[in-house]
Amino acid sequence: MSAHRPTLRFLSLNVNGLRGAGKRAHLFRMLRDGRWDVVVLQETHHNSQDEGVAWARVGAGATHTWEGHTEWHNGPAPERGGVAVLLRPGLAARTIVRAGQDSEGRVLRVDFEFASHLFSVVSVYAPVQGSLHPTQAGFFLNIMRPLLPEGRQLLLGGDYNCVAGPEDVLGPYTGSARFEGHTGGLAVVEGDRDLVDAWRFLHPRGVGFTHTGTTGLSSARLDRWLVSRDLLHGLLSSDEIVGLPGDHLGISITVRLQQGVLKGRGAWALPVALLDDEAFVTRLS
Repeated sequence: MSAHRPTLRFLSLNVNGLRGAGKRAHLFRMLRDGRWDVVVLQETHHNSQDEGVAWARVGAGATHTWEGHTEWHNGPAPERGGVAVLLRPGLAARTIVRAGQDSEGRVLRVDFEFASHLFSVVSVYAPVQGSLHPTQAGFFLNIMRPLLPEGRQLLLGGDYNCVAGPEDVLGPYTGSARFEGHTGGLAVVEGDRDLVDAWRFLHPRGVGFTHTGTTGLSSARLDRWLVSRDLLHGLLSSDEIVGLPGDHLGISITVRLQQGVLKGRGAWALPVALLDDEAFVTRLS
């Protein structure tokens, strides 16, 4: 009966700027063809919520507009950030709420209900440790962590600009500040909110990368999905997606929900998938 359980597909992608109309059209064409249910974008470089919504409305052209719900967040310096959350047109999501954001255009949280589950999806574009952010760990602890609620299924997709260790680097590894940002910051948030790196969970000894440095000498796995541990038993895949616009690879995950059903027209004809919903069976008994 597991095949009848609802499934959601998620994509996270750093697009490295979307100000070019041709690049936006290419992106939205691939998003439609890929049929992801929820998409989180980073480094969009948009100037306002209205501009982002207008970009989605145009989509890939007159016959390929994006009709799904979108939320966009930019900071005071759009050329250095911008994040967005897009829901697929026709997705049976309810109670969609823009639930939290930072002040720099780096974190955006959108809440919704799907198949009796309460989700919080977060797009994250972490800074590189430097003059603007002397400690990258502080961003994760003091800016991102307070935006993460308890009692909901969390899915954080983004460019974290840090690595967990040498296993996330191809080429020279020097124990840089990006490792320190994970150890002293992101790893702490993962523990506090019981979050798990989806790709690493499915590939415990795998070596992967999502971005190659400008020197071309090394690559690192900077992009990932962090998900609530409760979702792991329904995690079907986590893949690096090639061919999307930007200087990073996209990361896609597929999650099959273990309880809850799509309640809509005809549901009370008792499709067998309802028997997977323990709360429904208890009420019916």
